[in-house]
Amino acid sequence: MCNEQRYKIVPDFPLDTSQKCEKCPLGAQCRFDGSCALLEFICAPPDTTVVVGKWLREETNRERGRYMLESCPAGFSKRGSSKVMLDLMECKECNRVLHYIIEPNAQNCQRCPPGLVCNGNNITSLVVAGSDWSVQTLIMRLHACPTGYKVWPARVPYRIQGVEMFDDQTHAPSQECAVCTEGMECILERCLNCTQCPAGKYKDTPGTASCRKCAAGKFNTKIKSMSESFCSLCPEGSDTRGIEGAISIQDCECVVNMYMTIDRTGDLGMRCFQCPAAAMCPDGSCGLSNFPAFECIGIGSENSMPNVVGTWIRDESQKYGLLDCPIGHQLINNTGYELQECSLCTEGKYISSSSDPQYSCFNCPPSARCPNKGNPIFPEAEVKGNLDLSGLVVPFGTSGMVQVDRPLVLVPLVPRRSEDPLLLVPLVPLRSEDLLLLVALVPRTPTCPNLSHLPVPLVFSQFSFLNFFFGFLITISFFEIHF
Repeated sequence: MCNEQRYKIVPDFPLDTSQKCEKCPLGAQCRFDGSCALLEFICAPPDTTVVVGKWLREETNRERGRYMLESCPAGFSKRGSSKVMLDLMECKECNRVLHYIIEPNAQNCQRCPPGLVCNGNNITSLVVAGSDWSVQTLIMRLHACPTGYKVWPARVPYRIQGVEMFDDQTHAPSQECAVCTEGMECILERCLNCTQCPAGKYKDTPGTASCRKCAAGKFNTKIKSMSESFCSLCPEGSDTRGIEGAISIQDCECVVNMYMTIDRTGDLGMRCFQCPAAAMCPDGSCGLSNFPAFECIGIGSENSMPNVVGTWIRDESQKYGLLDCPIGHQLINNTGYELQECSLCTEGKYISSSSDPQYSCFNCPPSARCPNKGNPIFPEAEVKGNLDLSGLVVPFGTSGMVQVDRPLVLVPLVPRRSEDPLLLVPLVPLRSEDLLLLVALVPRTPTCPNLSHLPVPLVFSQFSFLNFFFGFLITISFFEIHF
């Protein structure tokens, strides 16, 4: 008779009628008192232990007569061996939360990876919808994740004699679809790894969202940016023309009514300057941005203002300054940077120099032509008449009346300012022996419309061979200019 912890083995009957007692395997023991339940496969009350699995007596080998565990149901792992440790045979139940098992009779309970919801058997569900899992060598393996995730731990296979291997003990129990961290993204439909945010973008929180573009007016040269602070503002007065995700300061452009330094990355960096009013094109853009011809190419520019007027050059600060103007324009560059302009003389006026701001426009003499509003062109003038020198001391002893007895050619010396008179200078002396030069002063605004008999004041100047000048005023009893 065998004790309660053992069961009786029936030997090769009838050849061997001896009785033997075998220790009860672990999976057939009652939990309450340790008795063996292989006879009825159920324990006596109040013990509710049920023997799990299919147990059969061995009939063909040296273990003849002994109970052997043939198989276990789903959710259990078959333990023990038919050849060794027979007393340890059992169907070990897998934890319904922490484990899964694909083949109860061929493997132990497997640790449930964080990417799956396990039930202790071969039924699992996905933590992340769209993740791709399959069974390989009785192990659940993660192949790919949906957009915004990465396979973690990364599936880095190793090789043994050239054959790729996968470490079931290291990788499989820990696999899951992990969200991409700050500065990282995966925008593919099937993701294995996260990639760094490219230049022009950033991502400041972990998650499945893709990297965000820097706002318009900002740029970012770095990759893997983890904060919006990596997006730098374009220099003052510039923007990216509404484009988001700019990757360089080269994407920054001065606003339409400003112009930029020569080089964005030079010693002065990128700076934008307010466009002078005279360089503004009809469409509101700054013509100085279109070096070197300074064209105005917007709507309405072709006929009214094809180019910015004047010669503009940069100073040390790279601001443009107006150097000179075309003929017929007054140069204004000494009244403030933004007020620089080439002011076209109005109809009927002229200016003698467009490269000196001291010159201004004034009326073209009625007897002259002012081509393109430039210097007047006079016809030749003859001077005849008597000059009254009485009461004055003439350096060379001459007094009284001086007869102008031959024609003199007068050449205009145009004044700088409108309030200055027009100087008519003879090319030859009045009398060669006296070395006198005749200068006629014609008022800027004559009151007499007929210049054929216009009384004008005269100035005589002594001219010496040493180029020493001194002058005195005389009066004219009668002087006649013939045009």
